[in-house]
Amino acid sequence: TLIYMGTNHVAAADILAPPATRQELRYHRPSMLLLSTLGRALIMWDSTQPTLEWVLGSIPLVVHPATGGDGKGSFASSRNLQEGFLGALAGASFGMALKYAGTANPRARGTIMRVLYYAARVRTVQLGDTETFANPTHPELPPLPQCGRYTAENALQVLALAAAVVLSGTGDVELLRILRTLSLRVGPDFSYGTHMPMSMALGLLFLGGGQHSLSNSRRALAFLIISLYPVWPRHAGDNAIHLQALRHLYVLATENRCLTAIDVDTNAPCLVPLELRLRAAQDGDLVRLRGTAPCLLPPYATLTSVRVASDRYWPVEVGGGQHWRRVQRAGRCPVIFVKRRPANLSHTDDPAGYRPLHARELPGPTALGPDNAARTLGDFFRPYVADGLGPASYLAYFCRPGAEDGQEEAYLLAQCLHEALLRADSNTLVLAGQLRDFRSALAAPGGPLLARNLRLVFEYAVPR
Repeated sequence: TLIYMGTNHVAAADILAPPATRQELRYHRPSMLLLSTLGRALIMWDSTQPTLEWVLGSIPLVVHPATGGDGKGSFASSRNLQEGFLGALAGASFGMALKYAGTANPRARGTIMRVLYYAARVRTVQLGDTETFANPTHPELPPLPQCGRYTAENALQVLALAAAVVLSGTGDVELLRILRTLSLRVGPDFSYGTHMPMSMALGLLFLGGGQHSLSNSRRALAFLIISLYPVWPRHAGDNAIHLQALRHLYVLATENRCLTAIDVDTNAPCLVPLELRLRAAQDGDLVRLRGTAPCLLPPYATLTSVRVASDRYWPVEVGGGQHWRRVQRAGRCPVIFVKRRPANLSHTDDPAGYRPLHARELPGPTALGPDNAARTLGDFFRPYVADGLGPASYLAYFCRPGAEDGQEEAYLLAQCLHEALLRADSNTLVLAGQLRDFRSALAAPGGPLLARNLRLVFEYAVPR
């Protein structure tokens, strides 16, 4: 299977063909049907679709409910047919999950979750109060009253792992509740091998604390198949069928895809809405997705560009598939640097966008007393300027403790700063500083002479 994985080689897939008659089915356990269906899905890679119809179409005809057991006997009364159907159903779902590993594809998620609830009903496990999933109405998902406990439990474990593979790193709440319910089951019927896949699924769901996800490259899928091999031990030292040390190989299939936005003014992470452009795998068309950094990126192979989609930050676009492939090879955390526009608050301080500077009224001269002018203006402007910039230095100057500027002068400086932030133009601050210095020069000794000289300059220099 690993040699021909993704090759769509029909002859290799036919080697894993399921039994065609009920006589041949007597020599195939449900776990063998699970593995053969999984192998065929991995070989016939391009035909795998994230739909329930594809999953049901991958079920062998001999165990399919619609065929009635190949015309020999009733499906509703045959244990072999029901167990073979559930095993093949779990194998096809697991094969689909490996193709969409780490993508959080909504169609793949919906399909696997529906089959997971169906398997839980077969195993008589109550998973929440969701009537839509707890009682599926699809005609080809019939009740399986004759299915054995071991087969139903094994299918439930494989489907839980399949859902975690697709949603790896996302921390999906619904799947978390399901895994928590399945992990809390204790008793003589639940062994070490029963809890192992649930614990692995929880680890995949919160992979790297939500900063890592699984890759769906050929190399990564090989490690996933080896580490998630659906044969579970009876105890911690059981290495008879599968070496337990190989369960750790899933680490080689992980990649850091948590995109972090860094504000260049504060050098701190921030919340920024983004637009992700990726190329669809089927037809190659560009697909646009919305997200908020920090967020998990889609697989690097499909990602084309990331653009800042917020009016509060200057436009930035990081594009080109080569860039993301270099990030993937380096194995480092993807980062995008952003700069906040003046007169806007961050999305953390103003989530709804109700407090931009142009929507707030500037304190009037009457509100600027001799004792509280600096504090009032500082509290008004400080959230909109960044430390180390011109507006911040300007604000720190005329809002310094012990400033002796009058109310009218403080209001004039505040108006200049307000206009400079709204227009994103620091020249207004330069002009305000020059006017302030000229006013101080007029009040000093020799000021009237300076005024007369300036008047002469205007009369002779300014054309009429």
